[in-house]
Amino acid sequence: MVKHIRFNLLTFITVFVAACSGVQYKAPAIDSLAEQKALTEIEAYPMPVPKKIMSSVEAERMLHRVYEKLVSKAREVCWHVKEQKTCWWDVEYSAERDFNAYATDNNRVVVYHDVMTQVSTEDELAFVIAHEIGHHIADHIDETETRTGVGGVLGAIVMGAIAVNAGPCYTYSCQKNATDAVESAAKLGSAIGSITYSVQQEKEADLLAAFIVDRSGYDLVSTRNVLIKLGAMAGKKKTGFFATHPAGPERLATFENVIDLVYLDDDGMPDNQHQKR
Repeated sequence: MVKHIRFNLLTFITVFVAACSGVQYKAPAIDSLAEQKALTEIEAYPMPVPKKIMSSVEAERMLHRVYEKLVSKAREVCWHVKEQKTCWWDVEYSAERDFNAYATDNNRVVVYHDVMTQVSTEDELAFVIAHEIGHHIADHIDETETRTGVGGVLGAIVMGAIAVNAGPCYTYSCQKNATDAVESAAKLGSAIGSITYSVQQEKEADLLAAFIVDRSGYDLVSTRNVLIKLGAMAGKKKTGFFATHPAGPERLATFENVIDLVYLDDDGMPDNQHQKR
């Protein structure tokens, strides 16, 4: 019974939150053959990914050198998208020895030391930075926070209604079980809300990054190498239902189509799918 309720709750929240959200700039679809080709390429990549010896000063200089080349074109894309009020970002270096970067509050982008030591070219680094800027341009952080809040409220409301319909509850244990159920439902709803569309957001950030990188004069084809590395490091073949990022093969295959889209685009700017309808 509990599993049945949880499944129905999960389905309801997922459908409701998905109906209220969505990405504006959708990456082209892929087929299974393209995904298999990408998987083959990723699996052929030699591991581990080699690291260059680089001081913190050198890594930070490299980061800001590439960002300075990107920023003006990133602002042009930001103005075109019109999702953000402020098209400025603070790109920060972190001494953490890990291949990681993330977008966070207040238009900040944090890039870890080993991104600089493990990319083969500045084209790859440009894509990493532009991808995180893409999250800001598309307002993904605020959208995710909104979905998380909505999911939590929905979970609590639905479970509360179920508890009321179950009949009177007068004992301590009954009251505690009901309270725990509502709290658990709220947490489940928040979790569902946070991951709904997160895979699509990653693809949207990749698409926006591709336009930024290309407009900035970097080699867009070379940037795909960083996706091969990420796919090899992650080792995932398929994107799971609760995944926050597309698996390497799906992401690489999608990006191949994004490259074609960018090169064939008339004005060098991403097209809003909703406005084209």
